[in-house]
Amino acid sequence: MRKDYSFDQKIIELIESGIEGDYWDFKYKYYGKSEEDKTHLLHDILCMANTQSDHDGYIIFGIDNNSHDAVGVESDPNRLVTEHIISFLRGIPFSAGMRPEVQIKTIRYKNHEIDVLIVRNTRNTPYFLSKNFNKVLPGCVYTRVGDSNTPINQSADMLHVEHLWKKRFGLLSSPLFRFRDMLFDRDGWMATETDYDTYYYINAPEFTLKYSKSTDYHVQGNYFFANYWPFHEPVFQDMFLYYFGTALTKIPIVLVDDGMYAFPVPNATVITFPDKSRSVRYYYYSQETITYATLVYLEDNTYPDRQPLYNMIPIFHSEKERLAFEDYIKQHNFGYYADIFKDWNDHFHANKSYFDWMTIDEGNAKFMNDEWKWNSLLVNILDGFRLKSEFCKHE
Repeated sequence: MRKDYSFDQKIIELIESGIEGDYWDFKYKYYGKSEEDKTHLLHDILCMANTQSDHDGYIIFGIDNNSHDAVGVESDPNRLVTEHIISFLRGIPFSAGMRPEVQIKTIRYKNHEIDVLIVRNTRNTPYFLSKNFNKVLPGCVYTRVGDSNTPINQSADMLHVEHLWKKRFGLLSSPLFRFRDMLFDRDGWMATETDYDTYYYINAPEFTLKYSKSTDYHVQGNYFFANYWPFHEPVFQDMFLYYFGTALTKIPIVLVDDGMYAFPVPNATVITFPDKSRSVRYYYYSQETITYATLVYLEDNTYPDRQPLYNMIPIFHSEKERLAFEDYIKQHNFGYYADIFKDWNDHFHANKSYFDWMTIDEGNAKFMNDEWKWNSLLVNILDGFRLKSEFCKHE
């Protein structure tokens, strides 16, 4: 399992920095049960949720505020768990019902248990109340700048509030990142009246996409995921993403089954086993990427035969998950997986008539069968990995 920069190490680095910052704060002990303590808890969560930093916020319990020595929370009678914080926030009158996302994790540090209240970094800023909660005022935006919170009887400076609203509307992100979010909104796109291969985003028409015939022959080839659907030769296209007429990127698209179904060409990478005697190429989608957003945009729920794609291309939640999964795979040697393949029937055959349109010989067929089996196996292993891996439990 990949441990080079785990959550525990990240928090330990913050503790050992000896200072507080714009997304982390130290607490000697937990808040009490009085109304005043609940007020302080809510105020601190709001400030972390509205931090000017593009990080999750960390309220770290069990650290002396002055010396930054570990004192631990193992004996703290007011110690909380995630469910307590979530239940508390449910009873708070947040504007539009949008509440900060929180979680408590525990780490071991210098023979003590240290709890970390994580306040997730989201686009729903600014968080504020519609009615007062004790001394926390309605309509006031509390934030954290450097190591200081906005005073409870004030609202943040206008420039900081403006920053948070820009964050909500995606105005702080790069055009390509905003494009990714727009592709998830499949119904927000409309074809232009003059060119039905060009689409614009209704709420931001400076963002356009255009389909054209692929001219990159490095992308085209006998891919198992393109050739899995028989009888019709796959067609490759390019999807160009434009912002104010400037091409930001090009995404290769493959159309199968006579154009009935389209999806982006998956990302490709290689797993090299520890003894370096074997390496295997595999294809994948990562939900953080614009390629995955394109997959969602092109998805056709009415097409009856789309499931094979999801049976042979693993989809990861993040790059962190993918790298941890690779480490998990390397725990077995290549021969372990090769034994599993032995009982699998091949799909691609050089003499199958419905591959007449494809230049395929026995060697090419074997290559595609191996990649198809390997990728399909990864899809199956990924389900088990998520159920039992420590990585997924702490993400």
